[in-house]
Amino acid sequence: MSLYSYTETGIDSQDETWDDWHDDDSEDQSLSCLLCHTSFETLDLMLSHCKLSHNFDFISICRNLDLEFYDRVRLVNRVRELASEHNFNVPKDLLAISADDSFFKQDSYLKPFLDNDPVIFDLDDLDLTVPESENQQQQTINDAAPDSTGDQSSSASTVSALNSQISALQAQLANLSSQFSDYREFVKNSFPISSTASPPTQSVATSSNSQPENSAPKSDYYFDSYSYNEIHLEMIKDSVRTDAYRDYIINNSHFFKDKVVLDVGCGTGILSMFAAKAGAKKVFAVDNSEIIKKARENITDNNFQDVIFPIQGKIEDIQLPVDHVDIIISEWMGYFLLFESMLDSVLVARDRFLNPESGIMGPNRSSIYLTGIEDYEYVNGYVDFWDNVYGFSMTSMKQGLKSDAIVGVVPESTVVMDEFKLVSFDHYTCTPKTLDFNVPFTLSVTKNRACKIHAFLGYFDVDFTVNRASHAADSNDVSFSTGPECTPTHWKQTMFLLDSPISASYGDTVVGIFDCKKSSSNPRELDVTIEYALIPADYTTTNTDADLAALVSSLNVSGTTHPQGPTNTGDTKDQKCPASSHSKEFIRSTIFAKFPTKSQLFLVK
Repeated sequence: MSLYSYTETGIDSQDETWDDWHDDDSEDQSLSCLLCHTSFETLDLMLSHCKLSHNFDFISICRNLDLEFYDRVRLVNRVRELASEHNFNVPKDLLAISADDSFFKQDSYLKPFLDNDPVIFDLDDLDLTVPESENQQQQTINDAAPDSTGDQSSSASTVSALNSQISALQAQLANLSSQFSDYREFVKNSFPISSTASPPTQSVATSSNSQPENSAPKSDYYFDSYSYNEIHLEMIKDSVRTDAYRDYIINNSHFFKDKVVLDVGCGTGILSMFAAKAGAKKVFAVDNSEIIKKARENITDNNFQDVIFPIQGKIEDIQLPVDHVDIIISEWMGYFLLFESMLDSVLVARDRFLNPESGIMGPNRSSIYLTGIEDYEYVNGYVDFWDNVYGFSMTSMKQGLKSDAIVGVVPESTVVMDEFKLVSFDHYTCTPKTLDFNVPFTLSVTKNRACKIHAFLGYFDVDFTVNRASHAADSNDVSFSTGPECTPTHWKQTMFLLDSPISASYGDTVVGIFDCKKSSSNPRELDVTIEYALIPADYTTTNTDADLAALVSSLNVSGTTHPQGPTNTGDTKDQKCPASSHSKEFIRSTIFAKFPTKSQLFLVK
């Protein structure tokens, strides 16, 4: 397997094909309305809702336009597309469907807008019978009933007509089944789910492979993505993550005993069950996604229903039957720590429910780090590859490759610089506003040779302790890191690929300013700007620059050590840390004025 092998679930999803997409999958799925978020058990109920609530009569359109199966599929996908584009408030004129609409001629609309859309599975059973025909059929039956004259020939004629009608309907059903089979084969060949030839890393994304990125408003993507099994399987099988929470809770059973616990974003309920096993008196398990229904079953199956109380809803909206909780646990971390902005919700839970004097948060601290890497394997395999493809230039394919952050497991051997702690968050005191940060940094080349810095690399640590007031080490404290030198996790690392690699040698220092904030277009995404300049090692040895020496000294404290997986540790790590705002002013006015400076924008999405 490639060093950069990436899957959306992290578990063998490259083996998934369209052959796995079959009717049986739809049996347990509800059918979502074409024009809103409401779900229904049957296609008839959903289409009736569309007609009554949205004045969109899907059946009449299919009947009046005499739409065959493929055109019905196109219609479903077109309406779902319109609903997404207009935030589920589609103008009426766009729903005036005619036979001349261009989408009926476009095969792109045969690709399901929603992966595994159960509505498409049920289209072959759609009854387009004209309602009047039922009356005609009933009249025929009435006419066929024996009258006082006993018209046997009329009765026989009616039976024959009904048998012909049944045969015609059976033929129509067989034709639809054949069309549906052909449709599945068409989609399989034209829109493959996955390809082993695809790049092994991807831009940061939260959606599971069962829910496409554009299937719901941006405010709903996050919760929708956590409604499916795959993402929970990936997280639970991440032993670094799950072992850390288990060790923190179980090893501190003496502290959890008889406490009231709040689990924010409980998912399957595994953290809540750890807390119940550790002796918690009550656990409120909160999640806004549909996974809460399975969590409730998991809780009952493990006989915790008298201790754990599942609550579906946003933490910002729900009410608890207690004034305060003693402990908040939450696995809220995203790629580059802050992607998905779930920490904001945990801070809301802290302010609303945590005992302000004695309440404990797990984890209680998190930190983001930056380093530099030289990675010819990735650059040659997925960027420069497009320069010469069988003798053809395809450089247009490189557009956008360096504007989105990339998530992948990066080999430790690619690291050529020391690391810098960009920011550290105390979960008891930080606020949503402080999660946006703008800090100076320095990174020095540690390899004793010339090298190319292809990218900056970001990752994070988290710490757990029940000692809120004391900074003393405790044998039951737990920490883990997602750094490249540690056991890989499902968070991997976040790569910021540079437009042009930096040519550097041992002792050279990159000085810069790192800006990270919630995206203005989607607050669950991150906008990152990195400004930087290279200071050659020979400049500091041949020039007397007291201000520069002071700056580098203030930022430069070496010797960071990360825990290898979930570790019981209370050690204080010694690393390069952010300096004062004066340092940023000096960097802009002096460093960037003296040395060639570059600035690059990235989107963590």
